[in-house]
Amino acid sequence: MEIFVAFKKMDRLGRVVIPKDMRHYFDIMPNDYIKITPTENGVLLTASKGKRKSKVK
Repeated sequence: MEIFVAFKKMDRLGRVVIPKDMRHYFDIMPNDYIKITPTENGVLLTASKGKRKSKVK
């Protein structure tokens, strides 16, 4: 797998843009869902093609 590193600034609404080359490499398309998972080291983003409900514990 190719190594990607990007530094992006979060906007005032808490949004961060995933760079185009990463979206293309991971086949992330408009309207795809992104699963956001907290980890010990930060945040893990996982692309999901199907609709998923948020689960708050």
